[in-house]
Amino acid sequence: KCVENSNTETAYAKIQNGDSECFPKKWGWSNQIKSSDVYKMPIYAGAGKCDISKGDLVGELTVDASGEDILVTYTAFGVYYFSELHLYIGKDEFPEKLAPGQFPYKVEELPTCTQEYTFTVDDIDCKENFYVIAHAVVHGF
Repeated sequence: KCVENSNTETAYAKIQNGDSECFPKKWGWSNQIKSSDVYKMPIYAGAGKCDISKGDLVGELTVDASGEDILVTYTAFGVYYFSELHLYIGKDEFPEKLAPGQFPYKVEELPTCTQEYTFTVDDIDCKENFYVIAHAVVHGF
């Protein structure tokens, strides 16, 4: 059960098999998707300097590139929930502007206690060898 108006933390998804790169001068990860498959990656909150031992595992991101569109689903665990989501998908490892609020896919006012949300991306040229940066504002701390 979620606790409304709880403290928030910034969170990012990180692919586990090493195909992620920490942001230069900030924390967060760009994740390389190498095939049209389904990828699952943990979402960590508060992992300053990309050190997951300092962060909290708050959810999971699923990137499904196996169909016509790419489906990106954010799922929060337990008492955690999302209030904002920002998503970058592209051929470049990092977008020109690394500020999450300027990512092309975003929802900045989710209903309270939202624990799952899916973006449908249908305007990417190649579903192999692209990058995903998944940012969230997470409540429940």
